[in-house]
Amino acid sequence: MIPLSSFRFARRSSHVLLRLRYYSLSSPGGLAMVNCWDFLKWLGTDASTSVITLLDDPADLVRLSAVSWSLRRFVIENKFCKSLCSRFCPDTLNFPLVAEVSNTSKIAEVGSSSALEWESLEREHSAYALLCHLIVSPEGKRDCIHRAVCASSTDNYPDESIENTLEPSDLIDRRPSYWSSGGQYDPGVLESLTYRLTANLCVVREIKIRPFKAFFQRGHPIYSAKFVRFRMDHSRLRQGTDDYEEPQLTSDDYYKWTYVSPEFPMEQENVLQSFKLPHPVICVGGMLQIELMGRVQKQAVDGLYYICGFFDCPPLVAVPISDRRRCLLSMADESEPTKEADSAAQLLSLARQLVPAALDKARAATGFPGRWKSIISKLERVSPCLSDLSSLPCFAKNELCKELLQSVTKTVAEAIGLAGRCCSAEPLCSGKLRMQSDLDALSGELDLLLNDCELLVKTGVLGDAAAAMSPTVTNSPTQDCVRELLARLQIGHAEAKHRAVDGLLEAMREDEKSVLAALGRSNICALIRLLSANSMKTRETAATVICLLAESWSCEKLLVSEGVLPPLIRLAESGSLVCREKAVVSLQRLSMAADTARSMVGHGGVPVLIEICQIGDSICQAAAAGTLRNLSAVPDVRQTLAEEGIIRVMIDLLNCGMVLGSKEYAAECLQNLTAINDDLRRSVVSEGGPLSLLAYMDGPLPQEPAVRALRNLIGSVAVDGLMSLGVLPRLVHVLKDGSLGARQAAAGIICRMSSSSETKKAIGELGCVPLLARMLDAKANTAREVAAQAIAGLMSHPQNKRELKKEEESVANLVRLLDPNPQNTAKKYAVACLLSLSSSKRCKKQMISYGAVGFLKKLCESDIAGAKKLLERLERRKLRGLFIRK
Repeated sequence: MIPLSSFRFARRSSHVLLRLRYYSLSSPGGLAMVNCWDFLKWLGTDASTSVITLLDDPADLVRLSAVSWSLRRFVIENKFCKSLCSRFCPDTLNFPLVAEVSNTSKIAEVGSSSALEWESLEREHSAYALLCHLIVSPEGKRDCIHRAVCASSTDNYPDESIENTLEPSDLIDRRPSYWSSGGQYDPGVLESLTYRLTANLCVVREIKIRPFKAFFQRGHPIYSAKFVRFRMDHSRLRQGTDDYEEPQLTSDDYYKWTYVSPEFPMEQENVLQSFKLPHPVICVGGMLQIELMGRVQKQAVDGLYYICGFFDCPPLVAVPISDRRRCLLSMADESEPTKEADSAAQLLSLARQLVPAALDKARAATGFPGRWKSIISKLERVSPCLSDLSSLPCFAKNELCKELLQSVTKTVAEAIGLAGRCCSAEPLCSGKLRMQSDLDALSGELDLLLNDCELLVKTGVLGDAAAAMSPTVTNSPTQDCVRELLARLQIGHAEAKHRAVDGLLEAMREDEKSVLAALGRSNICALIRLLSANSMKTRETAATVICLLAESWSCEKLLVSEGVLPPLIRLAESGSLVCREKAVVSLQRLSMAADTARSMVGHGGVPVLIEICQIGDSICQAAAAGTLRNLSAVPDVRQTLAEEGIIRVMIDLLNCGMVLGSKEYAAECLQNLTAINDDLRRSVVSEGGPLSLLAYMDGPLPQEPAVRALRNLIGSVAVDGLMSLGVLPRLVHVLKDGSLGARQAAAGIICRMSSSSETKKAIGELGCVPLLARMLDAKANTAREVAAQAIAGLMSHPQNKRELKKEEESVANLVRLLDPNPQNTAKKYAVACLLSLSSSKRCKKQMISYGAVGFLKKLCESDIAGAKKLLERLERRKLRGLFIRK
């Protein structure tokens, strides 16, 4: 008889040897079992439990579970591996679910059965056995810091950046290598250094730090801290966040710290100081933060306190758990599953296992009964929502489902963790207020998840096989892909929404009509909410999409009704350069509606736009000026604009605008402001508006708004003052090179200025009469009318008459203006011009030959002033010619 398998259980000096099975060698058949005793029946359950709990090596438990099926079931069902692991590392008690994940793991069917429960217990046993082995094993201890993430402050970047803390020496290329904090007058200001570890799951035992000795300063001061403390767990950012983004995230809002060590005193010595944690700590999430508290050394140069230091290799004594044998730990504070390859069926199975456990824990929780009652009611709704999701055709293929189920497992696991803390007999270590805050946050997360689940079912993206495809890069965005992108705007975490709005932007650039056809009120509302997202990139992309929608002229009313104006104004005031540009351009498009313009003024947009006109770049300045131009077109807000100082700003833009567009918008704004309000006209004149308008009119292509604004100011400025400013040469320039509208406005200015013979003479001497005469054949009736009116006002000066006679087509054009058609409003001015020319025999002959008599007879019936007198003169000329011929 020989013992083939035996186990030795030891505690201190006492040894218990249990021979479980005896085998003997038989005939050539080999080994045959001749006697078999059931260890559990022989010793009893209680005694067996007492013996097994004396084990202090996880390898013994693993070997014991391999002896027989009864022992294996006994070890696994009683969770001896978990109990042993919690003795070495109490943090494992916070794990509501632990399962070993492999690349070829077999997924149990969805449902509840004894087989499923046994598979779950086996996975838990394997995971805890591996975890416990890594905790107690001295092998594999090494440096686990992957890279530096950020420092709370840095004195001289990049020479004294946090990256230097990972260098093995304080001298690199004969230059000092260290990290230095910013200087502070208060020695109590805390500093923090944040690092990412090499794996998302590490067992940390010890951390080493060496204060820096400034050998290049007098006295060789050592800039150490008084105390040091360590915090560990995970980043709130999803996996896949770009590395270049993470160093910018220094706020605790982006990190979740579930382990905080005691404070360790630090010596003011330039030696490697080792800080051993009270027990091995499992860092799930791969983030480490070192807090340096209290400053002891003041720099002689500036009198400020600093902290400087660097690590020696290895700075962190820990055991990383590689991806090859990784454990999935669904902790209460863990944010996501560790493997991207987890299918929707796996996640659904995991969620369905967690929900009953969460309900049991929540019902057993003590304290905060009102909050737990609300949480329980929401947890009870999770299972029906999961059933609704799993019943949809494309449930297993859609990425939206996977992301939603990941969030469900994370939130339900968090509920289990919080309930476990409330069930504990020990007082809350974090305090009641912190627990209340955590419970409220959990309740809000459950509300969001339930709402996301309902939205996912209502949007219908899971009902079509085409929608199951991931909306990554396609040549032409289909309606299904657009619909899924729009659904993603309302469902999931912040990073998922960022990816969705990125995809929506690409889809709009490829096929804008498809996106506009699929947009609904809820999608617009979700886009508007993203304008206030925490991520700057998300805000920029959302602002770009909103800008494209505003420029499409198809959803501006929907945008305004859903409240887009306040967030756009905030972005224009304090957003990034891209956000500000897109926000101001959107405001410019939306402000073309009078009601929207009034709302924009009511939301405080005017001061923001005025500030951008003063200090913004060329694009923002032009868009802000255009928006103010649109606002000034609404009469009932002009006084508000003036009170905000818009007149001075617009005049400054006319003088110093970066681009011609800004100057043109400023001129239009002044034109609108001075249209009907005499007080605003006087304000523009007092601010030097006429001189700026005249200077703007000197350009090669004088624009109509400036000329019209100047025309509005004629009654508020003395004619002699305008003459002294050089208005007449500018008017001649406009009549020669300006657009038809600008020439029409210039003719209107001449009409209003022609009040004295000196002015009329000066106008004629500069050659205005021929230029006005050429406008008589313009296509626009208003242009012909104002030209005829200006010429009629100048005819009292003899020189101007002679200038008009020299124009060959002037008489013919004036005769055509005698047309009695009611739409012809220039006929009375044409009569006045022809009457002044009737003293010339040649002109009268031309009038008769062009048919003026017939027109005048009809005008006499309409009582047009001067028509009868002109007719009499022409008929006398006609009768006299008849007698001469005879």
